[in-house]
Amino acid sequence: PAIDQWSIKSYAMIINERGQASLRRANCLESVLAVGNLRKKSYIFNGQTGEKKSIPKKIPGIGCTRPIIAECLAEIAAEKSEITIRKGKGVSKVSKVNDSGLLKVHMEDGLVLDATHVIGADGKWSKVRQSFP
Repeated sequence: PAIDQWSIKSYAMIINERGQASLRRANCLESVLAVGNLRKKSYIFNGQTGEKKSIPKKIPGIGCTRPIIAECLAEIAAEKSEITIRKGKGVSKVSKVNDSGLLKVHMEDGLVLDATHVIGADGKWSKVRQSFP
């Protein structure tokens, strides 16, 4: 069987305040909190002196790995007919539909989807994020 490309990219992700707000609006935040780790502090380690410091975060992030968040979102989507996941599909552009709150998601293969939310799981330098108006 083919290897799921999402599962081999297992680096840690931190979901910040903006990401958490999006998950909350989509009624997914509780599910992600159940599988992730709340990050209340940042830790700094000096390799030369061995000194360790912790800095409290004003707003905790949620730490998890890419496979865990992908699995969590897939489970949520499986329960909700209005959610569609398109793995391995490129997004060329996201445009707003007037002031309706709807989005048009233009895929690289020419398909255009209507959406209220778009989650780009394509990494730190996200093409999905860059494509938003």
